[in-house]
Amino acid sequence: MLMNFKIVDERNKVVAMGHDLLQLQKNLKDKAQKSFSAVPAWDGERENIRQWNISELPKQVDFKRNGVQMRGYPAMIDGKKSVAIKLCDTPEQAEYETRLAQRRLIIFSVPEKIKYLRKNMPGIEQMCLYYAPTGKCEQLTSELIDAVIDQAFLNETDFPRTQSQFEMCLEKGKKIMLDVANELSGMVGKALAEHHQLNKKLKGNISTAWLHAVADIKFQLSTLIYPGFIKQTPLEWLREYPRYFKAINLRLERLSGGIDRDRAAVLEIKPLWQAYVDRLEKHQQQGAVDPELGRYRWMIEELRVSLFAQTLGTKIPVSAKRLRQQLQRVR
Repeated sequence: MLMNFKIVDERNKVVAMGHDLLQLQKNLKDKAQKSFSAVPAWDGERENIRQWNISELPKQVDFKRNGVQMRGYPAMIDGKKSVAIKLCDTPEQAEYETRLAQRRLIIFSVPEKIKYLRKNMPGIEQMCLYYAPTGKCEQLTSELIDAVIDQAFLNETDFPRTQSQFEMCLEKGKKIMLDVANELSGMVGKALAEHHQLNKKLKGNISTAWLHAVADIKFQLSTLIYPGFIKQTPLEWLREYPRYFKAINLRLERLSGGIDRDRAAVLEIKPLWQAYVDRLEKHQQQGAVDPELGRYRWMIEELRVSLFAQTLGTKIPVSAKRLRQQLQRVR
């Protein structure tokens, strides 16, 4: 027997009905968010912010609407040319949006340093040559600058919520900004160089028996280096790229004596990756952010090392079973 769900408004009028609760939530999400954002619940909302001009950004605010107790999560929202403060309906989304917006406030606060980095990012010319088949040099430079800001200014667990905390964040970040730029440029430059060399190797004479492996490796490379990869890859995993590329090279060296084993490993990974893609698509549709899904994605990369180049070791314990358990933790 299927359960029938009814969604009612504040006047007890049915606005939607069906057996699939998740689909009902998806269908009503935009309407609910618009209704939530229109609630005159908090006088702390702001527009056109270009410098920190509030005493504090609260973690949450509680209010009543039509007799119903509600809770919102204040967030800074990046509008590119300025920052706004609005309510989000989950703490995870509020944190995600606020980190992006605080990066924008820092860019507004240190314009000369940003200008210097844009012109003098270490090794950028060579990086852009390697990156050319993937994307534009300007995009790569901007991503590097964003990553430098995140690591130099916003790498703490908690982001600033008061003006004094933000000013301390600025002072700390300005002192280490260039050192962070050197470290990140070296890391990204090495990754792009290794990616370039592997792509050259894959364009050589390839045995037809290796085609399944080559196709899988090319796909893997496309998930490691792509437009936006610096922005999307946490630093702790970006640091692991040399090991991932070394694992691919070892896989290629061992292919001639282990084609069947390689093919079996590909079949083991494929449904795990598809599960990631499916869940990520749902999260993007719902505007959801869940660190557990990010961890699952990098566990897949570690599983590749375990299956194709076990001698290199893994950063964390990993297996197909552990991945399935991790997926259960994802919203």
